[in-house]
Amino acid sequence: MRILICYLVVWSICPLCAQTQNDSLAFYVSRLQQPVPAHQKAEIALRYSHFLFDQGDYTKSAGAAQKALEMAASSQDTVNMGEANIRLGEAYSRLMKSDKALASFIRAEVLFTKDPYRLLRIQLLKGALFHLNGDEEHSMQNFQAGARKALEINAPLLEATALNHIGEYYYETARFDSARVCYEKSVAIYEGLNARRLLVDGYMCLGKTYTRLGLERKGKVTLEKSLSLAREVKKENAVTTIYYYLAETELRLNENKDALGHLETAIALAGSKSDVYLLSYLYRLKTLADSSLGKPLVALADLQQFVALRDSLQSRELYNRMAEMQAKFGLEKKDNEINLLHKDQALADEKFRRQTVVTRLVVAGLSLLFILSIFLYRNFYAKRKAYRLLEIQNKKVEDSILYAKRIQEAILPDRLFLPGEVNDSFLFYLPKDVVSGDFYWRYATRQYLFFAVVDCTGHGVPGAMMSMLSYDLLEYALKEKCMTEPGQILGVINASIIEKLYQTNPDGAKDGMDITFCRLDLETRELCYAGAKNGLILISDGVLTSFPLNKHSVGYQLDEVFSQGSVQLKPDDAIYLFTDGYADQKGGPGNSKYLPIRFRKLLTEIAASPCAQQHERLSKEFFAWKANTTQRDDILVACFKN
Repeated sequence: MRILICYLVVWSICPLCAQTQNDSLAFYVSRLQQPVPAHQKAEIALRYSHFLFDQGDYTKSAGAAQKALEMAASSQDTVNMGEANIRLGEAYSRLMKSDKALASFIRAEVLFTKDPYRLLRIQLLKGALFHLNGDEEHSMQNFQAGARKALEINAPLLEATALNHIGEYYYETARFDSARVCYEKSVAIYEGLNARRLLVDGYMCLGKTYTRLGLERKGKVTLEKSLSLAREVKKENAVTTIYYYLAETELRLNENKDALGHLETAIALAGSKSDVYLLSYLYRLKTLADSSLGKPLVALADLQQFVALRDSLQSRELYNRMAEMQAKFGLEKKDNEINLLHKDQALADEKFRRQTVVTRLVVAGLSLLFILSIFLYRNFYAKRKAYRLLEIQNKKVEDSILYAKRIQEAILPDRLFLPGEVNDSFLFYLPKDVVSGDFYWRYATRQYLFFAVVDCTGHGVPGAMMSMLSYDLLEYALKEKCMTEPGQILGVINASIIEKLYQTNPDGAKDGMDITFCRLDLETRELCYAGAKNGLILISDGVLTSFPLNKHSVGYQLDEVFSQGSVQLKPDDAIYLFTDGYADQKGGPGNSKYLPIRFRKLLTEIAASPCAQQHERLSKEFFAWKANTTQRDDILVACFKN
């Protein structure tokens, strides 16, 4: 959860945190009403802003910081002016107003040009802001330089803060061993200084890292220590986030009831503070908890909540961006608009007078027309009513299918392969209907990248329902069972489909999936594979090799044993995973199928090209062959170059 990193900065580098943690809202209101000098009021307003920030009210925190800035400016108090700008930047960061946050930090730098301690604080805050915006290169430059500078000026709290951020970067890039080293160093510093509030975040980060390293029991103990300390020092904002990581750990330990209880408590806390970002993560995790406890309808409701919150968050970010742009250009236009409004008002009054007469005539004519339309309407009322009922039913069905599409898109990853995992890649994905029976899936650990291309029985709504079940079973086998062998994973999924769909009758209908499942060792580049009916092709030095997969689909025979193979990849080897939709498409001369032999020839021709060009060639070839014929099936072709 990327936004957590800004929260880690606040208390570790704020000189007023110790003074504000035991105060109350009434305390600040009473102090601000007392007749005191402007520079003292500025300091009180700053503490009030810190208090509101710690309570999670970032909008009011920004407002209090702005008041403090105005009070400090009136008395030429440059220190509190700089502190107010820092606080504004932190509040704007949490409100996703990145441009305003960066401007505030820059103004603070100008005011503190000769103060190395405060400049270092600002550098770390800018690093956190870059991290929030996905600019990891500049983020790490700030954090690493900050850690070195903290050692030079003997600022252990700032050093620990920089280590926390570097650890967070390693955590988010799945380098959990490196993250553990950074977190353990920062926790040691906090413990040596008895910085209890900072230890809340330190234990939380260390606990979640233990969990990712497979040390779930150790992770749970550390997270429970963080939760106990957070309650003791009344650090309410951290409690909700700790519950999230604690529930995630308990799900890995199959302590599903405990996880669900913690998630429900966290959702109530996040809901009371309208924390949409954190709520979306909580509902996504609750989907897995309810599914594990055999509550499919509740899990579906959780998934719908997650999609709605994610859409709301995206809309809020877009609104903030638009508001910032409007603010930049609005002042220049304001004076001209006022003058134009005065002129327009005079013209509008005259126009209104003339239109009044015309309006009355029009109203009279429309009244007569309305009376006539009543008589005409009665003749068609019965047919009209039946047509509208049918239209409403069709709209409901269409809306349901569109919503199912949004849910299906929400669970699919943005891409199958990430930069750094493979040299180049593409994904050609073309559903036949609104929702699809074909889907792709990925899961990464420190050592392995697991990925699959799946073709479920049917297409459209039936295929999409099977794809949801298949996706859940893949997640279960990898994340809950912690299995790593492709053949064994498919065996477990095969038995689960037969069990869940009651397919024990040999003469009954069969539903299942064709799949190509691979495991890539990120260090040795060994590719291990297993599958059923789908395609897996390697093109190395212009030579095409097609790997044999099981002939029976997953979910058809209970005693099916899925064979497993492996191949050592060389640089620039091209690997293709695909379903049968491309080769089965009809078109071309005689309205015939494209056929696998023609498809293999096409792959051999394009394998040496960059993946973007391969994608373009596959698309052009498909639509040229299809022409005006109907698409027969879902299309899915995935490729990566080693």
